[in-house]
Amino acid sequence: MEEEFKIIKLRQAVSAVVFKNNKFLMVAGKDWPEGAWCFPQGGINFGETHIKAVKRELQEELGTDKFEILGKSQKEHMYLFPDKIREKKKCGGQYQTIWFVEFIGEIEGINPNKEELMNHAWFEKQEVIPSMMYPEQKETFEEVLKEFIRLKENKIF
Repeated sequence: MEEEFKIIKLRQAVSAVVFKNNKFLMVAGKDWPEGAWCFPQGGINFGETHIKAVKRELQEELGTDKFEILGKSQKEHMYLFPDKIREKKKCGGQYQTIWFVEFIGEIEGINPNKEELMNHAWFEKQEVIPSMMYPEQKETFEEVLKEFIRLKENKIF
């Protein structure tokens, strides 16, 4: 019996775990379901490095460049888009590298792009995972936050 395999095109993307002091910056995208939050994220343009993509996405989404990229998580995140988004994005899902980013500006300096984002907010660590909608997202970022805490405790950043 032959099995059929479907090749799914994944968009290369980045996600930024943005923090300041003991809080994490999360965003809600335009046209997202109510209560769906995530870390700032976006696709990597052709010929662009991951670090340049993180900087560009943060600037585009949050209207400021007051960020310091501290390192890349060991964890990566892959997920499939719902059908409606697949059609819009012309791909089946995303494969994200995850970056730890410190916000070094003033909170009032964040000027979110209303074309992309419906909202942004600062969350306490214990609020981050419950604010996420999708189980695979929660699972991945629970591990990422554990890694973040270990790095902070070991004074890596």
